[in-house]
Amino acid sequence: MVAINTFVQNVQSDISNEAKELLGADIVVRNNKKLPETLDKILDSFQVESGKELKFNSMFRELKNQGTRLVNVVGSDGSYPFYGRIETSPDEAHTTYLKANRALLDRTLMVQFDLEVGDSIQLGNARFEIAGQIDKAPGQTGFASAVAPAIYIPLNWVPQTGLIKFGSRLSEYRYVHIENNELLAELSSFLNDRFKDSTLSIQSFEDRSANTGEAFGDAGKFLNLVAFIALLLGCIGIASTVNIYLKSKFKDIAVLACIGIPARKAFRIYLIQVLFLGLIGAIIGAALGSVLAYFLPVVLSEFLPIEVNFSISLPSILFGIAVGVVASLLFTLRTLFKLANASPLMALRSFIDDIKIQRWQSSIALTGMLSFVILFGLYLLGTLQNAVVFTIACSLAIGLLSGTALLLRFSAKKLLRPGWAFTLRQAIAGLYRPNNQSAILMSTIGLGTALISLLFFTQDMLLSKVSFQSDDTDPNMIVFDIQSPQLDEVRDFVEEQNMPLQPTVPIVTMRLENLRKETKAYYFPSDAPEDFEPEIADHIFKREWRSTFRNSLIESEEVIKGTWIGQYSGSGPVPVSIEEGTLEFMNANIGDPLVFNVQGTLLECEIASVRKVNWNQIQTNFTLLFPDNVLEKAPQSHVIITRARSAEQSALFQRSLITRFPTLSIVDLNYIIETVTEVINKLRFVITFMSLFSILTGFVVLIGSISNSRFQRIKETVLLKTLGAQKKQLLTISILEHAFIGFFASVTGILLSLAGAYALSSYLFDALFVPNLLSIGVNLICVTGIVVLIGYFNTRSVIGQTPLEVLRKEA
Repeated sequence: MVAINTFVQNVQSDISNEAKELLGADIVVRNNKKLPETLDKILDSFQVESGKELKFNSMFRELKNQGTRLVNVVGSDGSYPFYGRIETSPDEAHTTYLKANRALLDRTLMVQFDLEVGDSIQLGNARFEIAGQIDKAPGQTGFASAVAPAIYIPLNWVPQTGLIKFGSRLSEYRYVHIENNELLAELSSFLNDRFKDSTLSIQSFEDRSANTGEAFGDAGKFLNLVAFIALLLGCIGIASTVNIYLKSKFKDIAVLACIGIPARKAFRIYLIQVLFLGLIGAIIGAALGSVLAYFLPVVLSEFLPIEVNFSISLPSILFGIAVGVVASLLFTLRTLFKLANASPLMALRSFIDDIKIQRWQSSIALTGMLSFVILFGLYLLGTLQNAVVFTIACSLAIGLLSGTALLLRFSAKKLLRPGWAFTLRQAIAGLYRPNNQSAILMSTIGLGTALISLLFFTQDMLLSKVSFQSDDTDPNMIVFDIQSPQLDEVRDFVEEQNMPLQPTVPIVTMRLENLRKETKAYYFPSDAPEDFEPEIADHIFKREWRSTFRNSLIESEEVIKGTWIGQYSGSGPVPVSIEEGTLEFMNANIGDPLVFNVQGTLLECEIASVRKVNWNQIQTNFTLLFPDNVLEKAPQSHVIITRARSAEQSALFQRSLITRFPTLSIVDLNYIIETVTEVINKLRFVITFMSLFSILTGFVVLIGSISNSRFQRIKETVLLKTLGAQKKQLLTISILEHAFIGFFASVTGILLSLAGAYALSSYLFDALFVPNLLSIGVNLICVTGIVVLIGYFNTRSVIGQTPLEVLRKEA
């Protein structure tokens, strides 16, 4: 907890301190098409400094080895960034590339294609000399460069590439530098008011800082939830361990009562002891957490937009210590209350059963534990409802485990038969003998197994959402940005390469003008209060809808609501099909009217069906789908999908196509899958790294609980030795008893984790949960094996004691 909170605070502090460096300017205006000329006039009237960039995706070809790859081309006038700078090798390359047809390449490209300064590359119709490599740029992360590495070229050389044509997907940026804070606020307000109904995105460095800080704050809460699971396991360990420890002190307290020391004073003695031990443990944990926080930026560096500087966070340390001490107290309070009820008569009894506590004491202890879990859940989850649900789920889990323990004890007592082998009878009898620890062990082991298994299932669920589904017959090559005059020639070229050719997919760009007969101004009024919450997502009107038309659905689509109409009759609104996630953003339903602006032509439409789209399947999937007989004559570009049989054929095809058609773009899905898999593996490492602490805590608690139960077994073990039991028999009894407890506890825990994972998949992640049978089997075998192994070593240490030693201790 201290490590995670320290890390998050360091990130947010650096984001706040380096907000301008993070954005590279004071204000950034962006549009996914050319910015209006009025923007330049406004900036000139405010007499501010500004810079320009054009960004678009395209193919690049390096001429040394003829390698190709899809890249993010950035045409810059050299003004940006105003804060910080593009770090390059050699150092002066960030300025020298602007002097001629020279380029800066992301280091990913330099390494992949073994390029050096002075080598040449081709973008469209233009060639560039490599001036240097980009080591770091404002806001750039390793994640982004892995998917689409950047190439910087001079802005005035963009037209010579021939890559900006009709249908090209580009974004234009204007970066503004203002040192006067009052003028900055005035310009920001003016731009937001002036372009509130446009598709322009206007962001100040304060907006970027707040958004990025909020994002990492949410990530911190998720990581803290992982820490909270470890904390709950620790609390269970505290409760079970202290319960066993204090039971051994009942006679000591009874003796003190006999000589005139009230039980309430004994209560205070052990209360101070628990608080002291909790404080020491929390301080050690806080120190270890601060050390760990130093290494977290290294683990997460690929996903951070800035370089995080480590500093010790005193608030995080104090918070962690306070939580540790409070948890130690609250989860041992019920056992401590038993000490206050100890009777002097216990000093004379040879056997002490569990001490009953008063109702008000039980209520205080239970209320304290529940309040702690709810308040901490509220801190992490944000809402009281989620915190209460989380607490109820934990309580039900513990209740189910305790019930399973009672059922196991009852069944063992009823099923035991005199004719069974001695070792088996003794092992089963150990499950229901007086003062046994089966209930505590079942709860500890079961809940620990449940939480550990839930972490594994959640990890698999998260990673499965970003995994591709493909086989040897799926397409692996997509050619796009094909203009209509080029289409036949490109198709002929693909067939000449003996590659399969699937039906061509047309793409028509459009914007949403009207939803349910209302414009954007209705959903986002200019006079809306600060706490105004729009009923639709703000990007619905801002986005550029890239749609297609066809008369049938493809394999990755399924109509889940309404009726699919593949052919337009020619009268009435055009029936369109919307993807289910987009429909939620629109807050729309079947039958709602829409108006799309298709290259200046307004098209009245109506939602006729809703589709569930499998985005993980490699297909040309779209959020908006039109029927035939509507968009055929609209301006459009085209996509061709095919399949290369080998990496060699793929490389040859890309080189030949780009040489012949330099303005086209190609996506090699095999390479994309490799790239995304690399990113997924990094995510897997991060998730596993953070989950490891909860898993280790679970095993430590499990080991501690079983180890503490050894003190309850000393007397019965030596008595069995006195009666003639052999060492082999005692070990067999222990192995069988622990095997029963470990197996039933882990099975119950795994069932709980399956229920929890299903709930998370349905209500939080919106993902299909398919249990990993291998994980279930490994968890079951590992937990049961660890329980048996610890029980075996505990029994071996107990067997070595003589009856005389035990009798002296009892005396």
